[in-house]
Amino acid sequence: MKEPTTDELIRTIAQTSVPLSQRFLRQIARRLHQLDTINAELTRQLGATQTRCEALEQVIKPTKATKVAFSGEFSFTREIVGDEDEATIEKLFIPWDSVKDIMKAMRERADEMERRAA
Repeated sequence: MKEPTTDELIRTIAQTSVPLSQRFLRQIARRLHQLDTINAELTRQLGATQTRCEALEQVIKPTKATKVAFSGEFSFTREIVGDEDEATIEKLFIPWDSVKDIMKAMRERADEMERRAA
């Protein structure tokens, strides 16, 4: 069964045998329109949140696309001191297998947090 619109609800209330003042009917109409506005905004926010969650889930899955996106993105430097106290800075890249392990840990943590929230 289709939900009545705000205007249909207002007309139904106005047609009831219960005597209601025009002022009261206008207040009801105003409140119903406010609820419509709030509902539309919450629906928009829910859609945006769902889109964001889907994007985050795709990013933390080890796929060809994420491998292309993240290979070579993560690194750290270390200082190596030689025999003659000369320092060399070396940049080391995180291997893809390590990135996949991190993604797996992130998914497991998210699953755990979701279970706790339920």
